[in-house]
Amino acid sequence: MMSKPEEEAYEVELFGRKFQARSSGNPKPFGKIGFGLSILGFLISLIPFVGVAGGGIGFISLIFCGIAYIHALRTPPPQKYLLIGIVLSVIAIGMAIFWRIYFHEIFDGISKIRKAYQDKMLEIFIGVLKDRLGW
Repeated sequence: MMSKPEEEAYEVELFGRKFQARSSGNPKPFGKIGFGLSILGFLISLIPFVGVAGGGIGFISLIFCGIAYIHALRTPPPQKYLLIGIVLSVIAIGMAIFWRIYFHEIFDGISKIRKAYQDKMLEIFIGVLKDRLGW
């Protein structure tokens, strides 16, 4: 018969108030979420130009897998999928950096176009306000 994992209780102070927090110490949900996100981030990072978004997903999955791996070290053996998730996350982040550097001119051009569009829209908005208010 499997026993329920022991829960650790501790107090957390937040905004001057004390709260009771409990942790079962089960890193599996973090590990599974991190592993899934690392696969998604890796696959997205393989796509040119769009792969920059895979770096953000890879960073989040690196945090999740890292937390789960640190917790899993306390209860050996650590799961292999956590290490695979960490490796895939690092690769996804590296690919995102590569795509950002490779397509830097395009990203800079998009930023300039976006800035010009915002400036023109502001100019039009101010012109409409002046017409309506009779300034």
